Amino acid sequence: MADDKPKPKKKLIFVILPVALVAILGVVAFLGIKGIIKIPGLTPKKKGALLYGEQANGLYGEKKDAALAKKDKPQAKPAPQPKKELPPVPEPEPELNKEKGAEALAEIWNTVPADQLLKITKAWRDEDLARVLSVMETEKTAQLMGLMEPERASRLSHAIDELASKVEAQG
Repeated sequence: MADDKPKPKKKLIFVILPVALVAILGVVAFLGIKGIIKIPGLTPKKKGALLYGEQANGLYGEKKDAALAKKDKPQAKPAPQPKKELPPVPEPEPELNKEKGAEALAEIWNTVPADQLLKITKAWRDEDLARVLSVMETEKTAQLMGLMEPERASRLSHAIDELASKVEAQG
């Protein structure tokens, strides 16, 4: 029994260590609150020292709150300016597909007698009429052109020839 020394208890370390840490953190927090140690968010901001001739209330003895009230008094707001109305933006016009229109009209004109079509198309421009005639039934177009004056029928024939000769760009 040569070893009668008391063995240190390991459990004592688990009790003393947390208590010591809490005490150290408490001291550090106290020093931070008092401003001795600068800890961002914990240390209060220092108030500036008074300037020469300045008193605790104000420069001329008035209360500090009264002096601040004069400075911070809201100024009268200027009257709101009426908003300038922008001119309305015109709606973009839809793109016209004249070929589709010509096809739809040609379908109708194919059912109208040629002598009536002659009256209907009298005021039409040659290029517009040629676009419709180029997609109409061939027999109906021939009947109509046979009733027209030869000069106009000739111009329309050339316009139809140009329309038929155009090659569409392949994309």
